[in-house]
Amino acid sequence: MFLYNLFISLYQFGILIASVANSKASKWVAGRKNLLQRIESEVGGEENLIWMHCASLGEFEQGRPIIERLKQRDPEVKVLITFFSPSGYEVRKDYEHASYVYYLPQDSKANARRFLEIVQPRMAIFVKYEYWLHYLNQLKQAQIPTFLISARFREDQVFFKWYGGVFRKAIAALNKVFVQDETSKKLAESIGLTNTVIGGDTRYDRVSETVRDVVEVDGLADFVKDETVFIGGSIWPIDEQFILPYINVAAEKLKFILAPHEVNDKHITDIEKSLDVPYIKYSEIADGDVSSARVLIIDNIGMLSNLYQYGHIAYVGGGFTGALHNILEPAAFGMPVIYGPKFDKFPEADALIEVGGGFSIIDGLDFVQRMSFLSDPFVVKIAAAVSRKFVKDQVGASDVIVDSILK
Repeated sequence: MFLYNLFISLYQFGILIASVANSKASKWVAGRKNLLQRIESEVGGEENLIWMHCASLGEFEQGRPIIERLKQRDPEVKVLITFFSPSGYEVRKDYEHASYVYYLPQDSKANARRFLEIVQPRMAIFVKYEYWLHYLNQLKQAQIPTFLISARFREDQVFFKWYGGVFRKAIAALNKVFVQDETSKKLAESIGLTNTVIGGDTRYDRVSETVRDVVEVDGLADFVKDETVFIGGSIWPIDEQFILPYINVAAEKLKFILAPHEVNDKHITDIEKSLDVPYIKYSEIADGDVSSARVLIIDNIGMLSNLYQYGHIAYVGGGFTGALHNILEPAAFGMPVIYGPKFDKFPEADALIEVGGGFSIIDGLDFVQRMSFLSDPFVVKIAAAVSRKFVKDQVGASDVIVDSILK
């Protein structure tokens, strides 16, 4: 535990230094200033409160179906959500089904004990990849039922290393660990964990609900009209290196919606400078010439999931860095999905390729070849159908998990 505490302290020190020049780190620091005092003044120990912790926005989307089902079962229950990252907190701090949303106070024995004394949760739910040892230990000591949902285990994780004993002990103390697949369950059992249950992946439920509850985006119908639309979702500069040149030669055949992962002014300007065809930014769509634009640049965050309803072919970024973004959303909307080659941590990427709805590329030339293949409307129609069915066949994990934890 000494080494763990040292790492936490060094990490916090590094964030403090980075906060001078980095806006995300600055938000991380500012959001935790006098945090426990603020929580104490606002919460006050609800008798029927559930605490869910999510690392960031992606984990929140996995936990969201659980929250909403718990609220359906018991409308009086109150939910407190904590985030580790600003990218989750800043987007979902006003989430309608949560009574309270905060950053997670830094993991220390004193902070964890004080947090639980204030909040007094009826149960705690951690999503996928969050293992804060002091919080887990204090939850165990307080005998608060604690669950991990949508977990995936891999051989390279700390639990399976000779030095991972303290983490194995913390996971073993959880009431139940809901893993996504049989592979994770077998790995857990190989280190003596007996509290694992195959619960599935709640993201399939979430993306299905996104399709069901989708809302129209102002101005998109006028931009799209009846043309075939390519959507680049959460794309990075490495993706743009081949997507933008392709747009310049193929804009007459398709319309393009680009939603960059980073939407700062410099990045948006760099994209504009690379385009040789008419484009418009979403912030200007109300007053600009939508009819002549071939490219729509999304210069805000938070609307990508609603954009997919307008698309026919999707490219999802992050596959060249090992941090592939959500490919299930475009698949749920019935689109073939293209992505980079580094998706070892994302089993859905392999599975979508196997059924014919996913297409991995290794470079720009490969991207052009995939786009040529998808220029056939019949191919797109078939790939769209198998993508939609792929997601539909996987729904149901959230009900399995909620039924179990409420028992």
